[in-house]
Formats: sequence, C-alpha cells, structure tokens
Amino acid sequence: MGQGGRGDIVFIYYQPGNRVSLGWEQAGGEVLLSEPQEVPADGVCEIVISLGSLMPSEQDFYQRNPELTPLRGAAVVQFTGRTVLSARGVFAPGATKRVVAGANVVGGAMATAYFQGRLEEVTTVEPGKVLSASGTEELASYPGPIRIRLRFPQGRAGYGEPLVVTGATGAGDIVYVRYESERRLRIGFDHWNKGGPVSRRIEYDPGTAHELMLSLGSLLPSTGPGDDAFAPLRRRCSILLDDKPVLVCESEFYPATPAQIFVGENPIGGSTTSPAFAGQIVSVESVKPEQWTAFMPPLADRQ
Repeated sequence: MGQGGRGDIVFIYYQPGNRVSLGWEQAGGEVLLSEPQEVPADGVCEIVISLGSLMPSEQDFYQRNPELTPLRGAAVVQFTGRTVLSARGVFAPGATKRVVAGANVVGGAMATAYFQGRLEEVTTVEPGKVLSASGTEELASYPGPIRIRLRFPQGRAGYGEPLVVTGATGAGDIVYVRYESERRLRIGFDHWNKGGPVSRRIEYDPGTAHELMLSLGSLLPSTGPGDDAFAPLRRRCSILLDDKPVLVCESEFYPATPAQIFVGENPIGGSTTSPAFAGQIVSVESVKPEQWTAFMPPLADRQ
C-alpha cells in the first residue's frame, strides 16, 4: 500500500519447517511479526488484511459507522480464520491509494520485490467481518502519554500542522507545530474556543528523527478503583522534544473517545493547523505512568 519508500507492507516470512509468520512494516518504521503459523497441508492459505490506509478517510463515514473507527488506526492480519497480528498504527492521511498484491512497490527492510507463490484470488472484505474477529477492544483503548518519533518536513515555513488532536469539531484539543523558518519552529497547544500557550523558538533539523513526548488529559483512560496513576497528568498538557521540556501548562480537556484521538492528522478543523502533518511519523508508542513522571517537567519550566 503506497509507493516509493512511503506506505505499508504486509509480508510473509518463512520459518523453519512448514511454518510462516505474517509481518507488517511501515517504510522507515518498526517491523512487527506474528508468531509462527502452520501452513495447511494443501498449501492454500486465506489471508485477510486490514490497514488504516485501506479504510475510508472521510470523517462522515465513521459518523455513520462508529463501530468501524478502531480499524482506522489499526493493522489487523488474519491467517486461515484467526487473527495473528493486531496492532495500533499511524497511517498518513492523504496517502496514495495504490494497492498492490504480490509485489513490493514501497521498499522497506523485510520483503523482496515479488511473492514467489501463486495468488489464487484477491477480493475485498466487509470491514465489519474483520472487526468481529480482530480483537480490537485493546486497539480502542486510551494510549495514555505517548512517545512519537518523527521527521519534520522541509519547505513549510509559515504553516501550522497537527501533531496530536483529540475530541470533535467545536470541542477538541490540538497540539500543533508552526514552522517559522526552514530550521526554526514552535509547538503550541490549542483548547478549542480558549486557545493556549506556544513554546519558544526551537531549532530543528528536517533530515533528523526527533522524539516528541507528550501527555494530555484527553489521552488518559478513565479512573479505576484504587490509586490513580495518572492523577498528576489529568489537568496538564506536558510536551518534551528530544527530552527537553518545551511546553507545560494547566488546562481543561474536552472529553474524547479512543476513536477521537488522532496523530498527525486534524479531522476536526480549527484555525491553528492544516489537515495533516507533512513530515514522517516513524513510530508511536504509549509511555507508562512511572516512566513519564521521571520526565514530567514542573510548571515552572513552561516557556
């Protein structure tokens, strides 16, 4: 799915004996591999693939079909009727819709150029059938604080782009980047109808992968019984870039469901950003509360 070094690759990895693993790679990102699976005696396998980049991008589609929103941010691979790989993913909005079966048009580190077996048939599958067998309950959970590895784009001076967006039109929270020159940017937080602070100027290198760590109250799961590990974070926006605090503030947050959490895209509108991040999202992962509090800057560090 994609072309020329940008996109998603679902591949087959041959294990010893009559076994294979199914894998998923985003060019330049992490590679995930399933547990080894036995190939049926007749060698005929049915593989079902669902990627966020294969799902519709129009927001009104998910308003009409809210049960399908977990698939928008997920990679799910099923092998002979069982889900063998299921993971969160970040899928570039507006990515090319070039979909190819049996040939690798993207590149990446794992797959060769062509599948050496035989494709008997390629058909579409109703998303609901994938959802019912995908175990997407975990995919639909709140991520908590997150770590994003990314590369900022070139040639975007004067533009604002989304980094993380939560909520809905008229009731959302937006963390965004605004490019002031080819090597200087600011990171801002916008609480809809109230605005928010903007960081100092930050030097950056468009050719280098940077690490962004951030926590918003709208990324956090609801409180459960006993101690609330996220209590210090629920009313705070905290953002670090390359382990340095760049923006810290107290704020209210609009309610958001897991399906209303977006990385690198802004489907809810607003005046601070364009619809999509133009750089490259390399990886996104959750950060455990105990890991985050070790980095959590005090409010005195606000810029």
